[in-house]
Amino acid sequence: QSTRERMNLLDRAPAWLKRLADLIRRPLGILKHPRALPTLGGLYLLLLAGMLLRYFLTEPIVSHDTDLWYHMTGGTQILAQRSIPGSSFFSFLEPRRTWAVYFWLFQVVVAAIHQGFGYHGLVVLRACLSGGIMVMVLAYLARSFRQRRDVLAVVVLSNIYIAILLPRLMNLRPHLFSYLLLIVMLWVLEWAPRRALWLVPLVVAWMNLHGIV
Repeated sequence: QSTRERMNLLDRAPAWLKRLADLIRRPLGILKHPRALPTLGGLYLLLLAGMLLRYFLTEPIVSHDTDLWYHMTGGTQILAQRSIPGSSFFSFLEPRRTWAVYFWLFQVVVAAIHQGFGYHGLVVLRACLSGGIMVMVLAYLARSFRQRRDVLAVVVLSNIYIAILLPRLMNLRPHLFSYLLLIVMLWVLEWAPRRALWLVPLVVAWMNLHGIV
């Protein structure tokens, strides 16, 4: 049907149907604005980031995550001896073997936070790391696909990313620092290359937080 035929059909419609059509047409008309979809996409990502941050702050750190407690014990040992161990001091094997603790700084961080702020300090640390990862990734995607036709791609990729990575973000382990520092490094190299020298101390810290660099 042509536009004129549809308008004539609407004119003959009951009053209540006209009002209903007007209520539907008004909000949809906003989408014709060139910045409407990017704005709605940004609001969606902002709401998504807020919901995830609340989830990270309220979800407990499970007791069966044995890696965290191992790291905290190792960090306590390092703080007590004020030195980085060079052998497997927790192992039952004799003689002790040479051991490179490539995540010693992470162990010190979690041990110090637990000693100073207790369990809730660890929850806040996880929320800061996991929330920072999510915000940085969402911002990276939004900047990469900021044209109007790519808003749907940002939303879809964001949800796929969260569905895949969310279980990994619930455990407070060294890889959280790697995820966060990786996206920071990509951001600097792609959009702020003149500040690449800032990455030098970042990489040094990264090597000792999670030595996979």
